[in-house]
Amino acid sequence: MDQSTLFARPNELRMISRRFLQEFTVSAEQVHYKKGQQWLASGQQSRDILLIEQGAMASSQHYRQTNCITMLWTAHDIIFSGESFFHQQPSQQDIWFLSDTTAYSINHRTVNALSAKYDDMHFILAYYLAEAFIRATRHSFMLTYHSPAEKLVYAQKEFHNSFNQLTREQQASFLNITRRTLSDLL
Repeated sequence: MDQSTLFARPNELRMISRRFLQEFTVSAEQVHYKKGQQWLASGQQSRDILLIEQGAMASSQHYRQTNCITMLWTAHDIIFSGESFFHQQPSQQDIWFLSDTTAYSINHRTVNALSAKYDDMHFILAYYLAEAFIRATRHSFMLTYHSPAEKLVYAQKEFHNSFNQLTREQQASFLNITRRTLSDLL
């Protein structure tokens, strides 16, 4: 795990201690996932944190007769289920891999131990929770108020690598437009 880029964004706001970075790095387990493999299924719980080194992921939620794509992630993103991690509730979403992915996994016991020892762990959790909230809010606003063409530009700019790995049906779902509208735009 590259310590210089591990928490580059939070480190810009607050200097993360080297001792914490070393202990965090030693505690992380490198894992490999295959395209299509599921990390978390709806109804399951996971209190682990996943840091994507290379690859892409997506989440979906079942609605009526279809699965709606709800969020996308790519390299250097951190993924955790807020429902499971903070509230110990089952996830309402499926989270799966769009490509072969290399990531680092930190289990909740390690997170708790690091939190007891370092304020940096609290700051990092708060930072990435805020980032997830901001991302979800922007996505919701885009889905509600932008035209289909603006939605496509947004997705290609913000989620380029992961968006391009979705099927056309999944892309349309992520943008909350019809498959035909998406075809007309492309």
